[in-house]
Amino acid sequence: MLCPTHGVQLTDTGPLRPRAQVKVVMDGTVRGRFMVTEGGAVAVCRAPAGGGMALGSWIDESAVETVSRTHVLLAYDDGALTVLDERSANGTRIGRRLPGGDTTVPLEHGVARRLREGDSVVLHDRLELLPSASQFVFGTDPADGTVAQREGGAAAGPTMMQLPLHDIE
Repeated sequence: MLCPTHGVQLTDTGPLRPRAQVKVVMDGTVRGRFMVTEGGAVAVCRAPAGGGMALGSWIDESAVETVSRTHVLLAYDDGALTVLDERSANGTRIGRRLPGGDTTVPLEHGVARRLREGDSVVLHDRLELLPSASQFVFGTDPADGTVAQREGGAAAGPTMMQLPLHDIE
């Protein structure tokens, strides 16, 4: 099969690994998005050593100063998105949206916590990481607090990647 845009042979790389989309939300506005793929962890911080998600370009200076150089680690395994506060200086909280009002729960350093539907990772009063509930992560029954990979049309559809013209020989 040929790529309809570039006319080059497509290669089947197998099924897409499960993943979770996470939004970076500053002052209630989505500033960016990134993916956490099953089997790997993503460091989310001011300046991740060895790769990860550096937040500096998406947030303002006052928030950058409160985000640690090594803040949190997000992982997606067994259908669950977890967060681990590695050693942040200002702490991390889990934001919970509840019918009676929102609340936050402190996250202990070095303790991984499984996120539930409606949870967010609060890095600063104005900055949170919000797992996308519309794709990839959450099932329809949040009662037991677990997360599951979405199935159906979106999961079964084809995946295509377009390469820039200079990458094609």
